[in-house]
Amino acid sequence: MKRCITQNSVLSFKSDSFDEFFGENTSEVVVSSLPDVSQGVLRCGGFDLQEGQTLTRDSFSLMTFVPAGDFSGMSS
Repeated sequence: MKRCITQNSVLSFKSDSFDEFFGENTSEVVVSSLPDVSQGVLRCGGFDLQEGQTLTRDSFSLMTFVPAGDFSGMSS
């Protein structure tokens, strides 16, 4: 899933972001990989996500990507 943000901004996700990427009415996703911490952290409800963690549709809108410092570039 690709999203663009301005430098020093937090990226917030929405349920429809996952529907666009995985298909309509996505009910859950499993975190299979995380960005390198030098790029930033993926969080849900204020907590850092872990590889293998399952997220339900209700938590999609609580997800954020918080870039590290002045990180600029692509992250996945």
